[in-house]
Amino acid sequence: MPDDLDLQRKHEENERQLAQLTRKLRALQQVSYQINNSYDLQELSSSICTLATQALGAQYAGLYHLDGEGLKVVEDLAVVKPKGMSLLKMLQEANNREASQAMSLKEAGFLAQVVATGKSIAIEDLLAAPECCPEAIREHALASVMATPLVTQREILGVFLVGTQEAHAFSSDEQELLADLAQQATGAFITSKLYAQTLEEKQRADRMVEGLKNLNEAMAAIATHLSVGGACEALIERLPTFLPVEEAALFLRRGDGWPFMAGQRRFFDELPFQWRVAMSAQGVAKSLILSPAALVGTPYEAFGRVMAFPLIVQQEVQGVVVCATSAAQLDPTAVELVETLVGHTALTVSNAAMVEKVERQAITDGLTGVYNRRYFNDRLLSEMQRSQRYGHQLSLIIMDIDFFKVANDVLGHLGGDTVLKQLATLLKDKVRKVDIVARYGGEEFAIILPETGYESGLHVAERIRGWIEEFPFTDQEKLPHKVITASLGVATYPIHAMTMDELIHTADEALYQAKQAGRNRVGRIPSAQKA
Repeated sequence: MPDDLDLQRKHEENERQLAQLTRKLRALQQVSYQINNSYDLQELSSSICTLATQALGAQYAGLYHLDGEGLKVVEDLAVVKPKGMSLLKMLQEANNREASQAMSLKEAGFLAQVVATGKSIAIEDLLAAPECCPEAIREHALASVMATPLVTQREILGVFLVGTQEAHAFSSDEQELLADLAQQATGAFITSKLYAQTLEEKQRADRMVEGLKNLNEAMAAIATHLSVGGACEALIERLPTFLPVEEAALFLRRGDGWPFMAGQRRFFDELPFQWRVAMSAQGVAKSLILSPAALVGTPYEAFGRVMAFPLIVQQEVQGVVVCATSAAQLDPTAVELVETLVGHTALTVSNAAMVEKVERQAITDGLTGVYNRRYFNDRLLSEMQRSQRYGHQLSLIIMDIDFFKVANDVLGHLGGDTVLKQLATLLKDKVRKVDIVARYGGEEFAIILPETGYESGLHVAERIRGWIEEFPFTDQEKLPHKVITASLGVATYPIHAMTMDELIHTADEALYQAKQAGRNRVGRIPSAQKA
């Protein structure tokens, strides 16, 4: 029969085991509660480390994630009380303390052994074997440590470590409890990782949906513009919707040039040569980052990142949008959306350019490049209406090349065409931008002079006559008279006429007077009331 002492010892052992089991169950229950109520890895790790120190009587607990070739600290909690420090301050510092930096496996000591074997390890007196202690935790002067892997069926995720400054501090039961806590921590790792991935995908999907909505709106807005300039300006206006753009400029290819078309500020009239070189080196790319060397000496040098988005039509670069930002990184999804928007704009600009070309052809004389008779009639009528509305005068010059039939006979029709083209170019270059030059028919040209009185119109006509007489037309020395000249007539609204037909007829009469008077002169209307 067992004596009373044996019974008492057995009772005490049962109570100790019950207390140990109760503590274990409470710790596991608390960890399970935390896992079920949070998906944040940092928050879960902090809770697990705190519960481990409480359940195991440890002064240090750390969770390490195996990342590449090293162990990255997810959470480490040190509750070692230095001499002279109050318990309250110790707890405050433990909560505010930043986690240690990641360590390579070569520096991880016994933790590397846990990773290599996938098995738990317990060291009863680490101070006696300092070479086994990782550098990152030597400051805690731990004597007893236990480390167990965070392991799934396929891989090791990391290591769970607890320790205390007292040697031989942990029992086999506590090692089992750490293993159970590590299993819970592994579940927390997996759950939080899946949650983070799901949340990231959702956020990316939300950004994509919002981005696609903005993209559709931007493309619809740009597509409403039938002019090249309007489409270019609409693109520049929409870019900040997608990227943190601080400066943007758009250049289009026009023959051998790359003129500025739209932008927040006009730093350049032409696309800088070094940027064209950088683009050529990249080939036909949807976007590219301009190197710092390409930005030297330009206002864009001050920005952290400058991207170029070429406008590509049928595998040919027709223009480029240059965007500058101080942002160190750009959202790849946003960059893709801008690439799509620029590609859409390239087609819109190409179509608008074709429309403008057709419209120009409809109002332009095919040989000389100046306006044709149809456009002249429409424009003269609208200018007369504007003059009537604002009380301005308007003058009309009609001119005829002298002896043009002789020039055609001597120089041939191609030579005559050359004379017409050279004369048209001369007129466009010499008159004001507001003046309208048109080929009226055959060798006749007409010039509308808005807001110009009769005397001023006569003065302009005389200057034009002089320019023509002095111009070195091709092969004019072969002509009998050795020089190309012109006769001109001038009429002014509302002095000489009140309708378009009357104004044209009066100017034509003045031209006839010039020819009758010997050609190469400006005809005057004898009965004209001077402006």
